[in-house]
Amino acid sequence: LQSISLDIWTSGLKYNSVLNCRVSSSPISRRNHFDELTSNIKWKKDKTKLGKLFNNSWKPERKCFTLQLSHRHNNDEHDMVDTYVIQSILAPSRLREMACTDALAPLNLNPAVTIAAHLHRSFGSNTLVTSDYKPSVGTIFVGLDTGIKTGLPFLINAPLFLHEWLGDVLLENDDDQAFKNTFPGIRNVSIRGKNNQRQTKALALYVWNRQSLISAMVELIPSILIEMRDPIQHSFSKNARLLYRYWPYYSRIRPRFKALIDRTVYDTLASPSMALYLTEKNGFKPISQGCFASPDFPLNETANFFLQHMSLFTIPKLVVEDLTHFGIKTRQLTPSDARIILKGDKHTTYLASHPKDALAILEYCLADLVDETNFDSGSKAALICNNGLMGLRLLPLSDGTVGSFGKEIIIATAEQQVFLPHLRSKFLSSFATHKLQHFLSNPGFLHACRLSQFGPKILSNP
Repeated sequence: LQSISLDIWTSGLKYNSVLNCRVSSSPISRRNHFDELTSNIKWKKDKTKLGKLFNNSWKPERKCFTLQLSHRHNNDEHDMVDTYVIQSILAPSRLREMACTDALAPLNLNPAVTIAAHLHRSFGSNTLVTSDYKPSVGTIFVGLDTGIKTGLPFLINAPLFLHEWLGDVLLENDDDQAFKNTFPGIRNVSIRGKNNQRQTKALALYVWNRQSLISAMVELIPSILIEMRDPIQHSFSKNARLLYRYWPYYSRIRPRFKALIDRTVYDTLASPSMALYLTEKNGFKPISQGCFASPDFPLNETANFFLQHMSLFTIPKLVVEDLTHFGIKTRQLTPSDARIILKGDKHTTYLASHPKDALAILEYCLADLVDETNFDSGSKAALICNNGLMGLRLLPLSDGTVGSFGKEIIIATAEQQVFLPHLRSKFLSSFATHKLQHFLSNPGFLHACRLSQFGPKILSNP
């Protein structure tokens, strides 16, 4: 099917166009895609010895293509074009095993599952509305749309068994109990058992359904996200963050389907090959090549610096919650990490000319010391000051420059600084003194950081 036109005829042999819809994608590509899923029977198990050898070498076949649907309602000036990405897999391991069992083989089930994502919508050739468009909640197809919503942002097509009366998908053992009570033996099949004897068993259709949906989620969700990543950021919306519209947010999945999407999906999404985590500096990276902001240490005013100078992920909070929910380890940016990153000369030039940024970063570097009161020699806090802060160029000075820990820095009030104006290059600036008052009021902190307090000694050595 390539196009559909719907017209209303009126008297006088005149008609008004109501809908014109056509498939813009190549019909050959679509035909090849579906033919390869339906006509390929190499996955079927041959019970001969030679056949068993080939059976073990079967690898699930994956296919992907893009489908565009153009439609125009009434007298619209432009076509509305919807773009879908479609991914399929034929005979994934567990589903293939089930399709080849003696109980299910006579049903000639095709163990192929497909998911599709509504990637883009546009009007005409120039007016793009992708940024305003939000994909609808995904539904289940069994050839045609069943209207059953999953809560995922994907359409799932699979060879599922539906309740004969209710039309709902069977997912639990008792979902069709009333139907089986009404028609005893309706699910029974005869298979060959031991000693080639025939025996009767009842089909558990819900088991096949569950595995079909699990296969679709586990096998196809990670791969379709990778497939959509570059088109979203380069061809269509050109807004990389819109990829996360298609993240399988666990909290949004309908209760009946939550048990089918487990940690396996999120483990795959967090694997080294999945560059799905957006950074401001380096684009999409695998989860192992960047870090997340720690909820215990908000970045606040330092966010722009870290986003521009390191691989800090800028992804929705719900994505992080999903990873945390399934116990997936992630690297988080902490004050300790920040101190390590700032070591050396890599960021010195920038910080030397941005005293306000330097102060904000210093406050972040000190965030894990806020509750510390003991800075005596040998204490944990003193060791952090000696090993972590020394050499960092983060101290705004009164002359507008930025000084380093370990250099001679003097803490004085604005009135005290007036007495020695030639030392402005050594005085901590007034706004920095105010911001850091919590720490500067602790003599132990001053000693551990080698900061000098204004006093007679300073006056005697001008």
